[in-house]
Amino acid sequence: MVGEEHWVGWAQGAAYTTGQDWMIYEPEDGMGSETPQRLMELKNGKLWMAAGSHVYELDRNRWEKIYYAGDKINDMLETRDGGIWLATNNGVHPFINDGWLSHNTQEGLPSNTVYKLFEDRTGNILAATTRGLCRNVPESDLSPPLTTILTDTTASKEGIGKGSEIRFQGVDRWQQTSASRLLYSYRQDNNPWSAFSPTNRIVLGDLAAGNHRIEVRSMDRNGNQEMPRPPLSFVYTIPWKEDPRLMELIMGAMVIMVVLAGLAVNRHIRLKRSYAEVERLVRSRTEELEKANRELLQDQKMKALGTLASGIAHDFNSILSIIKGSVQLIESRSQKPEIIQKRIQRIHSVIDQGAGIVHSMLGYVRRGAKRIASADLNEVVGEAVKMAEASRSDVEVQIMKPPHPMEVPVDADLIKQILINLIHNASEAMQDKGIVTVRISQKNQYRGHFLWKSDISTPLACIEVEDQGIGIEEANLARVIEPFYTTKAFSARHGTGLGLSMVYEMAKEMDASLTVESTPGQGSSFRIFIALK
Repeated sequence: MVGEEHWVGWAQGAAYTTGQDWMIYEPEDGMGSETPQRLMELKNGKLWMAAGSHVYELDRNRWEKIYYAGDKINDMLETRDGGIWLATNNGVHPFINDGWLSHNTQEGLPSNTVYKLFEDRTGNILAATTRGLCRNVPESDLSPPLTTILTDTTASKEGIGKGSEIRFQGVDRWQQTSASRLLYSYRQDNNPWSAFSPTNRIVLGDLAAGNHRIEVRSMDRNGNQEMPRPPLSFVYTIPWKEDPRLMELIMGAMVIMVVLAGLAVNRHIRLKRSYAEVERLVRSRTEELEKANRELLQDQKMKALGTLASGIAHDFNSILSIIKGSVQLIESRSQKPEIIQKRIQRIHSVIDQGAGIVHSMLGYVRRGAKRIASADLNEVVGEAVKMAEASRSDVEVQIMKPPHPMEVPVDADLIKQILINLIHNASEAMQDKGIVTVRISQKNQYRGHFLWKSDISTPLACIEVEDQGIGIEEANLARVIEPFYTTKAFSARHGTGLGLSMVYEMAKEMDASLTVESTPGQGSSFRIFIALK
């Protein structure tokens, strides 16, 4: 009976009643398979029950195991000072200093089998064993044991860290309790003390970086508890790979790197797509531009053809007009031989002029392959001048050349054609009223307005054709190479308009540079620059 409650026990269960209803506890309520032997209400109000070899405590309508005695529990006693004693088949088990001890024949019991426990008026504990009655005499040993931590206890310890084993050993001063039966409790830093147990070693778990200490105390089987001894102090430095803060930083950095890498990859993909789109647009625009250029070139060709046809038609129309007028004049004045002769000469002149146009056209469109060979520029120029004077008796040319030969790799025929055209052009510009000057010299730099510039390096051979004609306006310098463009009025000495255009094309063909200088009313100077080597 506990208070006003009546308790009964049976195998695998227990129950109580207050006179009306029953409260039943079965294995699912924490009860084991052993039959309860003893039920006791402690002075602190807790309810303990001994069943088989276990001690149970009732906690909110559920039985919790709090101690295993190792053999059958025969009796349970609470002393006046609040101690709990168990009588078992393997000795006496007192609950002292919040920990369980065990006494057997090594502590003086005549037998390990104890059936009953008593407390006399003086507070002594009596135990009834199979070999008689005995009394506990705690005053026979009042000195606590001494504990030594076996690990070096210097101020700084290297090698102590996570997973390190700390061992300790105690000794009972009066040898009442053997070293193997001492109980130990420890704590790390300011953590709570562990329960007393026979374990005499600990393995360190996770440690924070910094200073640490380990404290150990021991207790003998009489309950004599040692005061804490000087602790084991050491400094622990966390390896970088085990430092959670560093690992968090590393993981954070890795996450950031992954995010940045993802952004970079995404941007790269977007850039590739953008580049592909740009390339597509460029191809499209290039195709459109090429198409436009082809159309423009075709249009330019058609305009050039129109200009060419218009120029030829104009020139031949003028020639035919002169011939027609001369024929009509001959018919109307057939009785005047001098007039007829003059008109016949006029007809011959314009016929020669038409033949010159045809010859110039053939030279403009049909040129053979280049024949490059080393030649003396003085001789080539001299032959060209003789040919120009022979083809036109009214041409007077003055040659100014160096005293020594000037060997140049050129196509001599092209040089001659260029010079003949330039000399004829100069003669027409002066209208037979001056001298055409041809100079041969060596230059280290260009001079004049470029009509065509090639990629040749200095030193240069220069052939200059200078006249004293009407000159060319600066605004018209770039147009002198256009087919049929002329600044000379139409007359018997009117040119074809193809001479300078042919010079320009032949200069490009022989990779020579062509320049011009001109002053209106004073004359013009055309220069051909040729590489000496």
